[in-house]
Amino acid sequence: MRGCSKSPENGGVRVLPYKTELRKAGGIYSKQERFIDFLAASTVVDDEKRFVSGQNQNASHGTAQNIMAIFDQRVK
Repeated sequence: MRGCSKSPENGGVRVLPYKTELRKAGGIYSKQERFIDFLAASTVVDDEKRFVSGQNQNASHGTAQNIMAIFDQRVK
C-alpha cells in the first residue's frame, strides 16, 4: 500500500510509503508478521477506545470482537 501526492517527479505523482507519512503525522504503525505474510492478523485498539483497526482481512474476526467488547462496555 502506498500513498500518493502530486509533485513534479514521475509525471506529477510521487509515491509515498504510508508508514512514513503516518509517523510524520504522529501516528503509530505496527504489524504482525508470519512465515507466510498473508496469514498474519493483527488488531489494534487505541487507548481511548475510539479507533479499532485490523491489519488485513484475516483480522476481521478479532476486529469485530474488539468493537463488540467496546460497545458492551459503553452500554453498561
